[in-house]
Amino acid sequence: MVAPYRITCMFKRLTAGVDYLHQAILKLLKVKDCTIERRRLCKWLVKIVLEKDSVLPIIGGVALNEGLAPWEDASYGGGELFSPAQLSIIKYFSGEEDVSDMKETSAVVLNAWLQDQRPEWFHSLTSKKKVDRVCRPQQIVSIERNNSWLL
Repeated sequence: MVAPYRITCMFKRLTAGVDYLHQAILKLLKVKDCTIERRRLCKWLVKIVLEKDSVLPIIGGVALNEGLAPWEDASYGGGELFSPAQLSIIKYFSGEEDVSDMKETSAVVLNAWLQDQRPEWFHSLTSKKKVDRVCRPQQIVSIERNNSWLL
């Protein structure tokens, strides 16, 4: 189990990783007002960790009906209690601090945000023309070398 004080450090690193990837996407898409978009992503990330509406928060309390656990309570919809992004964050928080886990979780979180909040950007990025530009192996190696602060 990870000590509670380590969660704060891990969350800061995760936020930095998500923000770094997000800035690269904003630059690629030539978005002019980056500050507002970065704030929106940060607020969304905090929300899915602390106060998710339709599913359970990762950290925090929930109102229980008649003493039922959330997975037994029909008012939670009987479906998944955590989103895929939340499950990825839970896995990241549950493990040891590992750069590859942080990078993977950052990518999953940003992907979920793009699909949820900016589907037009997601579709633009997943078009063949854009994917070829984004996924050049030499760029990925260059990003990792130039950003050792993520390590």
